[in-house]
Amino acid sequence: MSAIVLEVLRYSSVIPLDHPNSFLTWGWFSLSYSNAIVVGLMGLTFLGAILIPFPHGSNNRGGK
Repeated sequence: MSAIVLEVLRYSSVIPLDHPNSFLTWGWFSLSYSNAIVVGLMGLTFLGAILIPFPHGSNNRGGK
C-alpha cells in the first residue's frame, strides 16, 4: 500500500487503533471494552423492542 493510503487509514478512525486493547476480566471470562459496549447496546435495543409498545390500528373490523 502506498504511504498516502496508510496515512489516511491511520487518521480515519474515531479512536486511535495503534495500541493494545483493554479487557474486562472475570475469572476465565474476558471481554474487550469495545465488545462490551456493543453487547450493552444490543441489550438495550432488545429491551426497547420488548418494552416499547408497537402502534396498532383501531379495533373496527367490520368497517362500521
